[in-house]
Amino acid sequence: VTVGNSPRTGGGFYLTPDALLDDGLLDIGILDNVSRWRILGLLPKALKGAHTNDPAVVMLRTRQLTLRSQEQMPVQLDGEVVTRNADSVEIELQPGRLEVVA
Repeated sequence: VTVGNSPRTGGGFYLTPDALLDDGLLDIGILDNVSRWRILGLLPKALKGAHTNDPAVVMLRTRQLTLRSQEQMPVQLDGEVVTRNADSVEIELQPGRLEVVA
């Protein structure tokens, strides 16, 4: 599962290529029951954002998301490992919460 508010992620990947910073929605990409070999085959497509048309990929949009797992799962935030053993994660988009001074 990947969640993004902008199209591009670290490493130049476009995991959520249709995400918009100002639409008030989070874009979610899901791969379920896909082998590691299949994921490796999708990586070149993800560099260009072309993976979203693949039948193995499900894309969704929402303002809020809760992920729960029966097994411990790692969680990264902006490329940094937050934890390696979460059993649930709550993500909510809060428009206008970040004040930027330029």
